[in-house]
Amino acid sequence: MDLQTNTDEAKGGLGVVAWLAAAAVVLVIVGGIVLVAHHRKTAAPVLPPNTALPLDAYAANLAITGIEMADTDTFGGGRLIYVDGHITNNGARTVKGITVQTVFANDLKYPPQVKTGPLMLIRTRDPEVDTEPVSAEPLKPGDSREFRLIFEDVYTDWNQTYPDVRVVVVQ
Repeated sequence: MDLQTNTDEAKGGLGVVAWLAAAAVVLVIVGGIVLVAHHRKTAAPVLPPNTALPLDAYAANLAITGIEMADTDTFGGGRLIYVDGHITNNGARTVKGITVQTVFANDLKYPPQVKTGPLMLIRTRDPEVDTEPVSAEPLKPGDSREFRLIFEDVYTDWNQTYPDVRVVVVQ
């Protein structure tokens, strides 16, 4: 005599274990979305273009010198601008992060283009320049390091003079 069970599997449906597994997957996805959304809220605010920020209070202790520039064409027909220089920590604190604003002036009486981003320190130069964030090797008091900033969308009305590099956030 065949015994027939009255379960979901016998009827072709999903079992309780399958439903629980599906619910767990949905919870993991929703949790990931919530974490990403929370991280975006706590990250640095997105600034409107050309918004100048005040200098950080510790900025006076960070000397930026030896600014040099170079440019190169990209494969897509664009242009990369490299701004290299030196930064020295003349203060008493160890610096773990630096955000700079680079101001590209023009001679047309338009507002300058202001680019905001992290200061990247040069880690190596051979076989090519490799950069890293300040947090990879914090600047101790008295330390001096080379940096490189890279820009690919500088306005065509930029007057080609060296940009002003301003320290707006110090961690």
